[in-house]
Amino acid sequence: MSLNDQNNSIFTMPIETSVENQSGGSLDAALPALHDILHGLQTVIDQTGSYIFTKDTAGRYTYVNQKVQDLFGTSYQNIVGKDDSHFFDLEQINELTVNDRRVIDFGETIEREERNALKPSGEERIYWTAKKPIRNDQGQIIGLCGISTDITAHKRIEEELQTLKSRLEFLLNSTPAVIYSARAYGDYGVTFISENVTSQLGYQPNELTEDSSFWVSRIHPDDLTMVHEGMRHLLESGFHKFDCRFQHKDGSFRWMLGESVLIRNSSGQSHEFVGYWLDITAQKVAEENQRISAKYLKRILDNLFCYVGLLDPDGIIQEMNDAPLRQSGIKREDVLGQYFYDGPWWAYDETVRTRLLKAIEAANQGETIRYEEVVKMGEDIVPIDFQISPVHDESGKIVGLLPTAVDISARKKAEAISKHHKVVIDRARDGFWVADLEGNLLEANQAYADMSGYSIKELETMHISNLEAMEDPSDVQVHIDRVLAQGFDLFNTRHRRKDGTFIDVEVSVNYMAESQQFFAFFRDITERQKTQLEVSRLLSRQHAILDGANYSIIATDHDGLITDFNAAAERMLGYSADEMIGKQTPEIIHDKKEVVIHAEKLSKELGYLVKPGFEVFVAKAKLGTVEECEWTYICKDGKRISVLLSLTAIFDEEKRIVGFMGIASDITERKKAEEALHIAATTFETHEAIMITSADGAIIRVNRAFESITGYGEEEVIGKNPRILKSGRHEKTFYADLWQRLQTTGSWNGEMWDRHKSGNIYPKQLTITAVKTADGETTQYVAMFADISKRKKTEEEIYNLAFYDPLTGLPNRRLILDRLSVAVSASGRSKQYGALLFLDLDNFKTLNDTMGHEAGDKLLIEVTNRLKFCVRETDTVARFGGDEFLVLIENISTEANDASQNVARVAEKIRATLVTPYYIKDNTHYSSPSIGVRLFCGNEISVHELIKHSDIAMYQAKNAGRNKVRFFDPELQQSVETRAALESDLRRAITEQQLFLYYQIQLDHDLRQTGAEALIRWKHPDRGMVPPAKFISVAEESSLILDIGNWILDTACQQIAKWGNSEQTSNIVLAVNISAKQFMQIDFV
Repeated sequence: MSLNDQNNSIFTMPIETSVENQSGGSLDAALPALHDILHGLQTVIDQTGSYIFTKDTAGRYTYVNQKVQDLFGTSYQNIVGKDDSHFFDLEQINELTVNDRRVIDFGETIEREERNALKPSGEERIYWTAKKPIRNDQGQIIGLCGISTDITAHKRIEEELQTLKSRLEFLLNSTPAVIYSARAYGDYGVTFISENVTSQLGYQPNELTEDSSFWVSRIHPDDLTMVHEGMRHLLESGFHKFDCRFQHKDGSFRWMLGESVLIRNSSGQSHEFVGYWLDITAQKVAEENQRISAKYLKRILDNLFCYVGLLDPDGIIQEMNDAPLRQSGIKREDVLGQYFYDGPWWAYDETVRTRLLKAIEAANQGETIRYEEVVKMGEDIVPIDFQISPVHDESGKIVGLLPTAVDISARKKAEAISKHHKVVIDRARDGFWVADLEGNLLEANQAYADMSGYSIKELETMHISNLEAMEDPSDVQVHIDRVLAQGFDLFNTRHRRKDGTFIDVEVSVNYMAESQQFFAFFRDITERQKTQLEVSRLLSRQHAILDGANYSIIATDHDGLITDFNAAAERMLGYSADEMIGKQTPEIIHDKKEVVIHAEKLSKELGYLVKPGFEVFVAKAKLGTVEECEWTYICKDGKRISVLLSLTAIFDEEKRIVGFMGIASDITERKKAEEALHIAATTFETHEAIMITSADGAIIRVNRAFESITGYGEEEVIGKNPRILKSGRHEKTFYADLWQRLQTTGSWNGEMWDRHKSGNIYPKQLTITAVKTADGETTQYVAMFADISKRKKTEEEIYNLAFYDPLTGLPNRRLILDRLSVAVSASGRSKQYGALLFLDLDNFKTLNDTMGHEAGDKLLIEVTNRLKFCVRETDTVARFGGDEFLVLIENISTEANDASQNVARVAEKIRATLVTPYYIKDNTHYSSPSIGVRLFCGNEISVHELIKHSDIAMYQAKNAGRNKVRFFDPELQQSVETRAALESDLRRAITEQQLFLYYQIQLDHDLRQTGAEALIRWKHPDRGMVPPAKFISVAEESSLILDIGNWILDTACQQIAKWGNSEQTSNIVLAVNISAKQFMQIDFV
């Protein structure tokens, strides 16, 4: 008999036989006692923390305790009689079945079977299971008994311990500090030391695990006492921090900073030292260098003549240089640590002390305070220029205050002297200034006030540049810097008076270093300058006559020594005046042979001997005649030039010859000019038209190119005004601007339309240049122009290709985008609604395929004509591409409803017009448009979004059956965007392995497993589980269904292969759903 069905007992045994064999009594008498025993055992088993179960030889559960029922989440009745396939997945079933058969078939004992399982709550746990066979009295195996223990917590502890171990290893390997432990008793030997001890001290870890004598022998002798005291402190207090020098393996000593902690055992006895040390040698060296630098800095500060101190934020003196201490007779130790404001320098006067307190308070707020003060230095009252500033650390926090001061006693004395002399200066006839380093006037006397027309009060608010008329502000600053460098300056300049007139002044300026000011005296030299200017003007006029002449002028005295050599002579001959004055010309610039020839000729002419030399040139001049003849000049560089020389005598008031003057013109240059004129005449006949007019606009000359371009002959235009070429295309303002530019700049360049003699209008590129004299007077105008008709035509063709569709002549995509952008901006300003219509011709491809592209082109041209008929001239019709058109309608209405109704009427008009039959190639063709409409007002969306919305609306019209008009629906847009996002995520799901298969088991009437169906599931990292109904349709509408189908087939085939390895699952037939598109693939089978 079995008690299984009565009380869920683990025991199943032949009751009658057992009882009779034990007691020989009746079964009825034995049953109550047996039930009590079994009940007690059952209670113990149910209350245990383990999971206890038994199975028969077929693997069906025959008993489970309460823990197993809780694990499976169902009752005892729903577990007993069922195998593991009802509670575990296929992979776990395979493992469980193999182990169960080892126990049942071979009598093995499974000591440890570890696996994961999900509790009904979804929580994953880890279990350890032991299994043993159950035998009957004959020793036959009739099942197995299993005990499972939840080891999840144990596993987690193991993982945490492993993590802690990894972290500790990481810390030991990555920290720069050396970690160690040592015995706290006996020889104090090292029990552990980290491997980075080698990089810090050169020793291997195994070299340091010796007794304390090894350590002591390598500590610097000067640090031994400190180390021993530290050990005692460590044993007493349990903690010690130290720094000492330890000998490196290479013999050098390194500074080490360390900490040690004493660890005691459970009895409170010292057990172990644990600690670290870190190499701080570099830090110690830096500290020593800093100490030396601080000492050096203090020596510098102590030798400064100014007063420098350092305070903490509360105003307590931390340091002070020697200057104020020495001058006031105070020792440093008497003031360090004292409040600065209580020092003898300030405390003598409460008012002085109060000002200092306010300055300290301001400095603590981040301000720098500077003012003049009088302090007590010993028995003296000393004026100082005082400043106190905040001291910040790297984070910007104020960590101290820096007071500095300079004794200004000398400056004050200078100021007193200056005041004493001011009375004298104020009464002086010369003007006087005092200015600071920036050029600001601090003082001025009455003499300068009278000189400039400003009052003294006004002058004391001005800058030098306000008065200086010859230098701009930057030049004034340069002048200031020059005076600072040399200490004084003396120069002439010009100042601007208050009434705008100018005065010439002589300036004497000195820089006073004590007061850091400029003292300047001014003398009005306007009249003197006028006199000098007049004299200079007369002299300049005389020199200008000589130097400004285009002829070489050489003057000599009576004996022929040169006294004047003008600039033209310098330019002509290459000699400077300094080189020539005092010498005779025949010696330097004349050909000696030529002089001899002239002497012979002149001797015959005059009847007496004229010697070769200076006499050859002046013989006739002495007779009172002017001789003009050609000579050869030899220039300094050896070049020979021909000149026409005219020589006359210079007489004094008594008609005595005092000198001679020779005037020569370079004939070579004249010949070159003639040759240049010939070249210019040749150049005049260029391929560009040239027209020369007089200053009043009368044409005086044209070239042959002018006749070719305009059609007018020279005789037809000479004396006439260029207005005969006027095309009539330009406004009066155009010509007014042209003449204004020509008058102000002397030239004009640009494009202009003119009229040919035949009446044709043509464009030309024109340049007009004014010809001016040296005085700036315009004498002629020269106009050069070329016919640019061909260039204009080419530019127009390029423009049309860039912005217009060559087939329909409509604006193309680029131009409509530009106009749409302008329209959107204009709509925002006017608050007028506009609309964009997106048209697509239905079945256009059919026409192209059946009748050819020529027929398609004719249809597009006809559609263009009809569209233009349906809209206003101000509206834009554009070909967007292929059989797509855009219609831009502006300024519809300021009301949305009114605008939509008006646009609807226009769209319907277009639709009705375009459905009218087309006659193409003797055939009647029917076509209709699908029209999408998007209203806009202002810049609420971009141009590209506007086109996108109208495109979506157009496709909505197509989906509604074509030949329809649809307005953009934002909800539709949201749906489109949502679908697009889902498709994008689905595309990534394939590559990122977010898809997986569920297998739904199929059973026959006897509940036997006959097959399974593969069901796809998508687990998205953000969306979570996405139902197939939501993404299969998206996959079907795109090409993704083919990729997903291939993945399903590969995954399912892999699963079948796994099942084939198990006897229980080898016969399973797996069903897979295949898309119709998959069957249409050539390589599917």
